[in-house]
Amino acid sequence: MITVQTIAAWSLATLLSLITLFSWFLLATQRFKPSMMLPCKDDGCARLAKKLFLLQSLLLAFAAGLVLMRITQLTQNHQDNVIDNLIVGLSSLFLIRGIGDFKYFGIFRQEEAGNFSLIDRKWITPLALFFFVLSVILLI
Repeated sequence: MITVQTIAAWSLATLLSLITLFSWFLLATQRFKPSMMLPCKDDGCARLAKKLFLLQSLLLAFAAGLVLMRITQLTQNHQDNVIDNLIVGLSSLFLIRGIGDFKYFGIFRQEEAGNFSLIDRKWITPLALFFFVLSVILLI
């Protein structure tokens, strides 16, 4: 039987996997720009941004795998405290990312940081909050 939880889980796993693949595509085709990851103001930030972008894509792949494990539990009507706690942690990370640091990114940002602010306002913050909502549905 398909429930709201399984639809949310499949949606979240699919979106996380697609974003992971898109991140790897950007890195492989040399289309990555530091402004996609950090509000860079100097040249030394480009290498750090690339490393953090790769780390972020690996964490997104891990999160997608975690959601796939939760899908298996949902289809078998099985509860596991470890997976539940990891999903709580995942949803907390999405919420923290959506709220932001009160300076450069998130809902409550106060300063504009060029291209990063534009990307963050249009894509990253809304996605983080949407992922938060989907991951909370997995816990209900």
